[in-house]
Amino acid sequence: MARLNGFGEKTMKKHLIVLSILFFSSNVCAKENTVHIGENYQKEQRSIYSLNYRIPAGWELNKDEAKKIGIEAVLLPKGISLSNTNKVITIAFQKKDLEMTGLRTLQEFFKVDMTNTLNMFPDLESQGWQPSNLNPDKIFFMSIQINKHKESEPSPSRVLFIDSGDGYYSITLTVSSLAELDEKVYSMFFNSISLKNKPFTKS
Repeated sequence: MARLNGFGEKTMKKHLIVLSILFFSSNVCAKENTVHIGENYQKEQRSIYSLNYRIPAGWELNKDEAKKIGIEAVLLPKGISLSNTNKVITIAFQKKDLEMTGLRTLQEFFKVDMTNTLNMFPDLESQGWQPSNLNPDKIFFMSIQINKHKESEPSPSRVLFIDSGDGYYSITLTVSSLAELDEKVYSMFFNSISLKNKPFTKS
């Protein structure tokens, strides 16, 4: 999973430890969010099938931040940077590879990702979740919610994995509290997701 970690400043401001397929940092004394790219993550990969979505009101696509870390997209509240935000949506893509375990099917991709995450955070709690109106007859997806109960654990997040046919999108919402995950604006975002010009097939 991508993990973006920043934490521990002794002020009222909360910092994020973000799970997605890219980032991880165990430096909980950082004064701002920092990004660390996993050694096996292949930057700048793109699908031939575009991911469509509605950017939340008051947010924007930050192309500079996305380019800096080599992923598809970084969505942030307007005027806020990735280094000090308390909420973020990251979108990453990895190409399917039938010769490599973990990249052959969406189920493998999901399983390997969660196994790696639990190896890093053995006490991590997760639960089932899926977008309320995303049609599984049109998009093949898997999803999960990560719950935070300790300071050193990843921040609360919802992760949606989509099989695009030629690879896998990972769309991760990370916020500073569990209650924020249920805000209507995020449900609307996840339910707006679709693949452009993609015939539906399950891998």
